[in-house]
Amino acid sequence: MAKDSLRLKVDISAFDAGMLKLIRATKDRHDLMTALAGTMLDAVEENFQQQGRPKWLGWSPAYAKKRGSGQILQKTGRLAASIRAAISNNEATVGTNVRYARIHNEGGEIRHAARTTDLHYKQYKNGSVSRQFVKKRNSNFVQSATIGAHTVKMPARPFLQLTGDDIEELENTAKRYFERVID
Repeated sequence: MAKDSLRLKVDISAFDAGMLKLIRATKDRHDLMTALAGTMLDAVEENFQQQGRPKWLGWSPAYAKKRGSGQILQKTGRLAASIRAAISNNEATVGTNVRYARIHNEGGEIRHAARTTDLHYKQYKNGSVSRQFVKKRNSNFVQSATIGAHTVKMPARPFLQLTGDDIEELENTAKRYFERVID
């Protein structure tokens, strides 16, 4: 080696190990997708708790009188309880398999065809008929009624929706994941 030469030796083994760890973490993203799905599930749960973000349109006055108190989209809790995550190496999704979920989430019209139905009452010994419906097995008086075709307009109450803050939290979740991988 010449007298005036300078040698620089750099140990990049720590860098190589870090890069290998990062490459492995980007190939197997199941943990990342699990964390993202958890964040999305929290967001959807928050939508139900706050009755929409932004607030959902309230009930019609007639339905509010019939329904009484309670939260929108939470009559039995079935819809909120049905929210599930699906995770693969490439994606995390959140959704439901409840049949009526789409009309509540997106809104729309429900068209009911005209129909005839039997109304079951209790008739007393004196010949008078109860004004309340009873189950068929408890009935001794039947009256047919025709219900005309009608349409029910359902406002959109998007529960499978992310806010700007939710998206920011998803970004932070991914950032924390990669920071853990690199460290």
